[in-house]
Order: sequence, then C-alpha cells, then structure tokens
Amino acid sequence: KSSFKSYQLYHKNDYEEIIPKKFINDTKRQIRRLKTLGKLSFYIANSDYQKNEIFNFFIKHKKEQLINTNNWNYLDNKDYINFLKRIYIVDQNHLSCITLNRKIIAVHMGNLFNKKMFYLFPAYDSSYSKYSPGNILIYELIKILILQKDNGLDFTTGDEPYKLKLSNYRTNILYKNIYLTAKGRIY
Repeated sequence: KSSFKSYQLYHKNDYEEIIPKKFINDTKRQIRRLKTLGKLSFYIANSDYQKNEIFNFFIKHKKEQLINTNNWNYLDNKDYINFLKRIYIVDQNHLSCITLNRKIIAVHMGNLFNKKMFYLFPAYDSSYSKYSPGNILIYELIKILILQKDNGLDFTTGDEPYKLKLSNYRTNILYKNIYLTAKGRIY
C-alpha cells in the first residue's frame, strides 16, 4: 500500500487571500522585470491559430524539458502527440499562454471540469527560466479563476515545490496492490 497526494487551490473571495504573499511579491517582481524587456501579455486561446501555436510550443519545449530532466519522453511517440492534439485542439479544452513581445514564453494545456481547472500540461521556454514564466502563468490563471468564481485549481499529483507552496488543500490517494493468485503476489 502506498500513498500519493493531489494538490488543490480552492478560492475565497480574493485571490490575494489564498496565494502566499511571498509568491505574489516574487511573481509581481518577475512581471516587472519582464516588462522592461517588452510587452507582456496573458491570453486564453480562442482561435484555431492560437491553439495550434500553443500546442506546437508545448510539444517543442516539453520535449526539451523531459530530455533535460532525464524523464520518460512520452512526446517521442506520435500516438501520444495525436492523442493530446485531439484533446486540446479538436475537443476544445483550455489552452493559455504568456507572451513577451508576441513571442510565447510559457503555456498551459488543461481541462475545466465542474468549475475546477486541472493544471495538467505546463511548459515554458527555458531561456526565460530566471523570470519564472510558469509562476506568472499560474498567477494569471488563479486571478481568472477567482474572478469567474470558479472553485479552484487542481494541480493533480506530484510533489513539485510550486504545488506544495500554492495548494491550500491536499487529498491523499491510496494505491494498493491486490493479488488474485499466488503467482501474481510473487510478481
């Protein structure tokens, strides 16, 4: 039996009440730094062109991240890419991004279900990592969710530092092996 945790951020009336002040201050500082380099924008894709642009950025930069972190590169498999394309381009799920001078520097592909945003597939341009573009994107998503009175943001499983820092609710998910035969117990 083992346990995993799922991390969520549930809203109150004001996003600044639920996000740690240090995260807000650090993110605002990074926003100011990026604005010295040009025009910084956040948008949720609503055209096919924008969706494809975000999707292609995701594929390129997530592949680089998976290779650099020695993780399983599921994006080497065309079937997985086609599956994601079907979910996010054809089926019209959530795609958003941060741009600097109209150049995408961070993206998120997720799902909105029962007024909860599932934060599933983020990616960012590593050449901008010192500006924390992923945190800026999360910050903008949280502001949008609170303004729309949605219930919150589900970061799913994994103990990444940003999830631990931003979540205000954790759910334990238990995993238990059930053996149907003695041979299965050995395996």
